[in-house]
Formats: sequence, structure tokens, C-alpha cells
Amino acid sequence: MIANFFSKTKPSNIVSLFFLLLIFYIFSFYKHHLEPISFALIASEIFVLLCCLLLAFFVYFIITRNSLTKPNAYGLLLYVLFIGFFSATIHNSTVILANLFLLMALRRIMSLEKKKRIQSKLFDAGLWIGVAFIFSPWMFVFLVLPYIGLILYKRLTIATLILPLLGAGTPIFLTYTYCLLIGDMHFFESLFYFEWSFDSGAYQQLRLLIPITFIISIAIWSVISCSPKIFSRANSLKNSWILMINQLLLAAILILFSPNKDGSEFLVAFFPVAVIITNYLETIRDNWFKEVLLWLFISISILVFFL
Repeated sequence: MIANFFSKTKPSNIVSLFFLLLIFYIFSFYKHHLEPISFALIASEIFVLLCCLLLAFFVYFIITRNSLTKPNAYGLLLYVLFIGFFSATIHNSTVILANLFLLMALRRIMSLEKKKRIQSKLFDAGLWIGVAFIFSPWMFVFLVLPYIGLILYKRLTIATLILPLLGAGTPIFLTYTYCLLIGDMHFFESLFYFEWSFDSGAYQQLRLLIPITFIISIAIWSVISCSPKIFSRANSLKNSWILMINQLLLAAILILFSPNKDGSEFLVAFFPVAVIITNYLETIRDNWFKEVLLWLFISISILVFFL
């Protein structure tokens, strides 16, 4: 039933997923916010909710625009469920905005497949990663992605090697200029204080351990299962697949070093994992097995709210 419903990209499917995200948001709000409700709090939460919805929309846009999966809503479904897995993600506006700008950069990198406006695309990719860096300094690790794209899409020249760095440096320089003008360099200097922690004790909590174990297991199996078939075909998905795997590896580095291990750090991995697992779901011929797998995802997203 679930598998059939989301097997197509109908407007009703997309609307239902945005509604599901709204439900996750409301439940998470009542679970994590204990302070009295005020106008400032409501305004702040509405802003974060809009950012969440925009993030989900951009995920759907990138998947469909770049044909990362077949025409279905599984990718967006998984992305929304992953947010439900880690409810701390929903109310972390800094992490949400950083990931939104990272997706904007990824979109520009994937568009390198077409030969038009290569230099503009590379500068924009670096620019968005630079903006993401301002919200979350560890986002700088994704500056590797434009160069992976250059190799995959064979766009390497001296100019193209420099452009991502120029793009990334632009928002950083503008931030420096602003801080200098207002006479407060503390914020700018704090961007280069890279805090890290290898303490994974928080992951021993069942509310994090169960979804992390489940996602990692399915993601690894999906990569192993789908990679041979994708690499055997001469199509655009092969380069996107390599880019997704590299993004996932970079996300793993960020998660490993993240000083705040509350689940929100996993947001950087949601997009590549959703795409990878969706490609695996598309290979499953037995509809009952696909149905069971999707219901497991849904069940875990509900279970973690009671742990």
C-alpha cells in the first residue's frame, strides 16, 4: 500500500509528505520545548519550520531535476522519515540552513554535466559552501565536492581549479568586512575555532542507536547491491552516484568530528543516503518486501518519539 502510493510523483504524494514533516515538527516541538510559549518563540519556530519545508522541497527538486532516481517519491519520503528519526534536527536552524546551502552547492556541481556556464557553476558551488561554512565551520570539508565534480565531468583547467576557492572566499571576506566595520571581530574569529569530539556515548541511547544502526545497515547494503549495476551502464547516474558516495564519506567525517552529537549532525548524510536507498528500493521486485522495508522506516520514526 505505502510502496504503491509513493511509487509515483503525484502532487498528492508530495503534499502528504510535507504534511508528515509538519506532524514530526509539532511532536518534536512539544517534546523538546519546555519554556513558556511566547510571540518570539512562535516566530522563531515558524521560521525554522519554513526552512525545513524549503529544505525538503529542494531535496525533491534536485532528485527530480537530475534524475537521481526513477519518477517516484521514495527519496523525499525517506528524507522526511530521517528527519523524524532525529527530532533534534528539526529545531536546529543553524544546521538546517547550513544543509540548505550545501544542497544549493550540490545542485550547481551536478549541473557541470552540461557544458554551459561552467565557470559560473563552479563559483556558485564554492560560494554556497562558503555560506554554509559561516553557519557551520565543519562544512568546509565539502569544498572537496566541486573538485570531485571537475574530475567526474572532465572540466579540469587552471581556471576551474581556482574558481571554487574564490567562490568560497567571497562570503568569508564579506563577513570579515562586516565584522570589521561594526568593530566586533569575535564572530569572524569564532568561525575558525574548530571544536570536535570523538565521544560517541550519546549514540548508546536507544533513540539514536536504533535509527543509526538501521540506516547504516540499509545504506551499506544498498551501495553494495546497486553499485555494480550502475557502474556497468554508461549513463549520467554513474557520475551522480559517485558524487553521492563521496558526499556520504565527507558527511561521515563531519559526523565523526562533530562536537554536538545529538542526532542533528546526521542531517548532512540524509540526502545521499535517501538517494542511495531509493535506488535500492527500485531494484526490489517483490512488492511485499519493499512494503515491509518502508513500514520499518515509518515504525522507527514513530518509535523514537517514545524513547
